[in-house]
Amino acid sequence: MRYLFIFFIFLSINLQAQNDEKFFGLMRSGDINAMESYLQDKIDFCLFEDVQPLNRKAALGRFKSFLDSNRPTGLEMMHQGTSRDRSTNYRVAKLNTVNGSFRVFVYSVGPIGPNSVKEIRIDKF
Repeated sequence: MRYLFIFFIFLSINLQAQNDEKFFGLMRSGDINAMESYLQDKIDFCLFEDVQPLNRKAALGRFKSFLDSNRPTGLEMMHQGTSRDRSTNYRVAKLNTVNGSFRVFVYSVGPIGPNSVKEIRIDKF
């Protein structure tokens, strides 16, 4: 029974990591349409200290505009964390582009998955 419990914990952690990798892989490739399912209906989108509460479509439009101007060349995960009660998570990545590097902060309700991302912040690295 104990081994079964350990197996399910390992499986849960592995699935969470796969969702994180998929989300950030979509960001690296600039696939905005596929990222849509990860965002909540309303999110806070912050581009260089300009925080705006936006609906999903508007946030994706701003993010697409940013990626069109700053074509990604790579992405490196830097840091991650979870709230004490495990209800929220955050991820920090370094997005390398043709115009330089940017720090991307993604805040989600629970692990990154469908309809979980509630905030995206982009700053110069």
